[in-house]
Amino acid sequence: MVKTLDEVTVLDVQRALDSGPLLPAAISRDHPSCPVEQASNAVLTAAHAAAEARLVEIYSATTLAEIARIALEKGSAG
Repeated sequence: MVKTLDEVTVLDVQRALDSGPLLPAAISRDHPSCPVEQASNAVLTAAHAAAEARLVEIYSATTLAEIARIALEKGSAG
């Protein structure tokens, strides 16, 4: 399958390299019955989910052609 740079997104590349989350939450599982750990994990999980959703939105809207254009502009400016 051949695609142009306009057809490939950053998300496509990321998913080809790793199917896991873009921003995994670093939650603790040392003391699962601890209410502080449970609350902290809930906050971290929600924050990471929101960040993940935003990253997916940005990555899926950014093509490799756009990255190439930005790189060329920066290269010609320096």
